[in-house]
Amino acid sequence: MASLGVISSEPTWTVVVVDDHAIMRDGLIAILDAEPDVEVIGTACDGRSAVEAIRQHRPDVAIMDLSMPGTDGIRAIGEIKRRQPETRVVVLTLHHDERHIH
Repeated sequence: MASLGVISSEPTWTVVVVDDHAIMRDGLIAILDAEPDVEVIGTACDGRSAVEAIRQHRPDVAIMDLSMPGTDGIRAIGEIKRRQPETRVVVLTLHHDERHIH
């Protein structure tokens, strides 16, 4: 008899959402919450709190804005990659210039 396998109720990806605009954070969370294999485990509104949230929650993925008050996303990503190299970072930005992209 062939095994059908077990469908896990555990999420495949854990995510921290970082954006200084609450409407963007809330919208991303709503989209991600609709996915059965994704769990949003934290949020942050600036780079400094992003570094702390990612240190605390140790997510698989951080979805980040680049332009935020205080510590911006670019500096925060550098710090996150030094401290938590296993966390993947996805950047959402309106910037089109190569300086910001690279």
